[in-house]
Amino acid sequence: MITYIVRRVALTVLVIVAAISVNFLLIHTAPGDPTYMLLGQHAQEEDRARVREELGLNRPLLVQYADYVTDMIRGDLGTSYRFRQPVANIILQRIPATLLLSGPAFLLSMILGILLGVFTATRPNSLLDRSINVLGVVGFSVPVFWIGILLVLLFGLRWSLFPVQGMTNVRESYTGIRHVVDVLHHLALPLAALVIQGTGSYIRLMRSSMLEVLGSEYVRVAHAKGVRHWRVVLRHAAPNASLAVITLASARMGYLFTMSLMVEIVFAWPGTGRLLYDAILARDYPLLLGCFFTVAVLVSAANLLADLAYAIADPRIRLD
Repeated sequence: MITYIVRRVALTVLVIVAAISVNFLLIHTAPGDPTYMLLGQHAQEEDRARVREELGLNRPLLVQYADYVTDMIRGDLGTSYRFRQPVANIILQRIPATLLLSGPAFLLSMILGILLGVFTATRPNSLLDRSINVLGVVGFSVPVFWIGILLVLLFGLRWSLFPVQGMTNVRESYTGIRHVVDVLHHLALPLAALVIQGTGSYIRLMRSSMLEVLGSEYVRVAHAKGVRHWRVVLRHAAPNASLAVITLASARMGYLFTMSLMVEIVFAWPGTGRLLYDAILARDYPLLLGCFFTVAVLVSAANLLADLAYAIADPRIRLD
């Protein structure tokens, strides 16, 4: 197990390094000039050249990359062009909001998907099974931003049950438990949008895996011995069927951050997704690279945890 962990950690580090290199190359070779955002459209070319020199954008690309990697090793992600603040400080201020949104969404989607998948697999082709599957297909087929807009129109504007923007009520200065309740109140709609969109794929995968496992010989033997049906389902079939769900969960982490980006824009949620969107519009290279680096680290860490969970659930994986 230790050897497996060391191999996976080393591979994760290589993936992060590759992501940093590709992101740097794509950002600096993409069309666009940060000086147009900093100085406006009508600035003199001399002023643009001066700003490029101050920002180091006039140096060869390989030199810029070497300097960037050297600074990252020292823990310096650079200074934002737009905010004039260290990128690391800006991102650290936004990460809690993103984790507060994407973390519960990830867990709730997986838990609901597993439970509903197990439940429908025990009642195949019933009306309830078909209804849940239809809802699941609709959930992961509809774009998450469209789900968010529907939730805003229905629960925010028509019924006025939940706030539709921000993370807290800017008109009030709540503290203690009232602040927690206020944040949860604002979290409800964006969290619901991500959960609705993410649960469907887990339902379908868990259902198909459960149907396959329930037809296995050891399950029939357990039933023949008189073991209770739900004990067989929960103690034997569900753990084996959940291995495929772990694989899906690791693959969906990057997708979840993409979905969080759109949800944060719809609901004006102050997370790293919204920050990334603003950095793209402002051509803020250091902030953009810092956001991509943060996402790469979070996704790689989540995949590493998923690999370790898979290895614990199935010891055969450690021998690969």
